[in-house]
Amino acid sequence: MYFESHDNCKTSIFDYHRSCTECSFDLCLICCRELRSGQLLGGADPITLEFPFRGRDYLHGENLDKTVNQTESNDATEPLIREWSRAGWHAESNGSIPCPKECNHGFLELRSVLGQHFITDLLRKASGLAETFKHETPDKVCLCSWPDRSANYGMRKAASRADSSDNYLYCPKAVQLQDEDLGHFRWHWEKGEPVIVSHVIDGTSGLSWEPLVMWRAFRQMTNTKREQHLDVKAIDCLDFCEVCLSLFTECFFSKIVIHSHEVYV
Repeated sequence: MYFESHDNCKTSIFDYHRSCTECSFDLCLICCRELRSGQLLGGADPITLEFPFRGRDYLHGENLDKTVNQTESNDATEPLIREWSRAGWHAESNGSIPCPKECNHGFLELRSVLGQHFITDLLRKASGLAETFKHETPDKVCLCSWPDRSANYGMRKAASRADSSDNYLYCPKAVQLQDEDLGHFRWHWEKGEPVIVSHVIDGTSGLSWEPLVMWRAFRQMTNTKREQHLDVKAIDCLDFCEVCLSLFTECFFSKIVIHSHEVYV
């Protein structure tokens, strides 16, 4: 898939669009229609975001240098200059659209990204897959959806709508599952219905996601053959700097301090 954005409205290219014959200027079909009608929208001036410069050492995790000139900035904050203008840009009398850039008088021709036979080939491949696997269509009604059998088929009441057959959700237990339970689960899953699976932790080998249990497991690691990534580096997105975190303390306690920054997790 081609995700290059158009030069005017910045929308993503999916298939059909117009591209200049002499340069890389692209225009979507909606912008072409607006241009022919004299009501071209989009193409607003670029927005420049200015961030305070706190020193290059600060960007790499060091402390803030208060002596740095705050007016210093990098090239990324300089405003972008548009290479073309919409002033005086219009379609020709025959409907053709000239390129707004100065590229030896090129014009925008209709092009396709996916190709002429893409949809036909896609349908043919889909039909081949359906014929190969012969996917069975689920029955229209499941026995567990009957109100009088909801308790016996592991259903849980989720709504009380009148004259509705989907007030109950399938809620199987993840223990002592049989082959028919898997088929039952697939039936509801293929219909796009939500399924609530209970007693999942009961089938695990004592695994716990409690913070203190995980913290003790990290402290008790004794396998020297495996590299212990206990000190990891992260990016402070608020300050655009790199910080170091210790999994022993920072990840399992409520308050941590990084380079005089207080962070709450």
